[in-house]
Amino acid sequence: MLTFNLLGGGIDHYDCPQNIGILDKNDPTIGVGKVVDSGCGDKTALYLKITEKECYVCEGTGRIEKEENVFEDSNSFDESSIICPRCEGRKTPETIVDARFETNGCKFIVAGFSWASEWLKGKTIAEARKLKTTAIVRALRFGPDKLHCAVLVKCAVNLALKSYLMK
Repeated sequence: MLTFNLLGGGIDHYDCPQNIGILDKNDPTIGVGKVVDSGCGDKTALYLKITEKECYVCEGTGRIEKEENVFEDSNSFDESSIICPRCEGRKTPETIVDARFETNGCKFIVAGFSWASEWLKGKTIAEARKLKTTAIVRALRFGPDKLHCAVLVKCAVNLALKSYLMK
């Protein structure tokens, strides 16, 4: 028995899904994650545009000043600073600036990808990797019979990030 359990925040993503469309998969700043629901055959592709932005913690220097007596052992090259924990010395964390999806899936798949595409914008790769299926289920109030929809969203996010990182 299927239940329609899209309430609260989910209604907006069902009635008015966001970010439907595609991005150029040949663009080096685009990662694509394609998933297929083995149960019903629904196909979905998630496109993430990722660019570098100046880190707000280190302001693009890759390092932050260390406070006296806070660090007992310093392995950094400069004794007065440490590698920035946010951008890990890259100076510019890679940030998701756009997310789009295309699907032939059901309303729950559409709502899940719509919600995720909004949630992902502005997140770093590290932050995006932390997305949990439970967050999707809670945000859209999916019933237990729709848990697989949230799993597909999470899988597509992981595949899109991997696709980008392997370019």
